[in-house]
Amino acid sequence: MLAVCDKFHRQGIGTFAVGYAETYAKASGFTQIGTCITDDNLAAQGLYQKCGYSVTEHSNGPISDGIIRKVYTFEKFLG
Repeated sequence: MLAVCDKFHRQGIGTFAVGYAETYAKASGFTQIGTCITDDNLAAQGLYQKCGYSVTEHSNGPISDGIIRKVYTFEKFLG
C-alpha cells in the first residue's frame, strides 16, 4: 500500500515511490508489477496510469476494511 500525506500531494513523491518499487522489483528479478485500487480512489488510478500501468482486471469484492467495492488491478511489465 502506498500513501502520501495530503499536504505533500502533487509534489512527485508518489511517482518517486512507484519508480523506486519498480527498480527494486526489477533488480530482484521480477518482470511484472501490479497493484489493486478501489474505484473511488481516482488519485491513485491517475498516478499509476501516469506511471505506465494498465487496468488488467476489475472485480467486486471485500477489501481490507471488509466493505465490498469495485476494485481495479493495475499492472506493468518491467521489461
